[in-house]
Amino acid sequence: MKTHAPAPTQLTLQALRCLIQHRRQDLSVERALSVLRHVLAKDEGTTVALRALEDELCISTSVPLPGVAATSLLPSRNPSRGFYGTVTQAGMDARLAWPMAIRHLMAATGERVQTVVHFLDSPMGRQFADSVVDMTAQCASLEIATQCVVAQWMGWRVDPLTRRVHHLPAEVPYLIGWMRVVEKKSRS
Repeated sequence: MKTHAPAPTQLTLQALRCLIQHRRQDLSVERALSVLRHVLAKDEGTTVALRALEDELCISTSVPLPGVAATSLLPSRNPSRGFYGTVTQAGMDARLAWPMAIRHLMAATGERVQTVVHFLDSPMGRQFADSVVDMTAQCASLEIATQCVVAQWMGWRVDPLTRRVHHLPAEVPYLIGWMRVVEKKSRS
């Protein structure tokens, strides 16, 4: 018996991800993107959400992500703390999570690998890892959890006080803003 997908207004990004991940017969990739565009039509984060979903679809069909090869990624300089330490403490394979996070962050932000590594090794990298670890409870894989958190952080904005203190533009996404703050601190 064929099951029907819920009405578009009831679908969430997470539900679409689950449907796509499990390759439901009744929801093609094109239909999922169409539904997502409809649901998010009035949302400011539509572009970010669509990009994250499209990246996810590339992964599920074995098309490589934009970015650098895993062999050219920089190692963590803070393996007991930051992103690497947090993921390890959560019982996940940091050797897998580290290059995955770097690739997704570079693809979403356009930042250099050094900037992304500084961010991941910082206290903000630890917070990013906490979000990824929390998201893995809702997703089937670390890959999807990482993509969801990147999309979520790209959809947020830096608060006015942080913008003033660190001289950030008004519309800078939260993720890019904090990467820039961490990069400035690493240079001083």
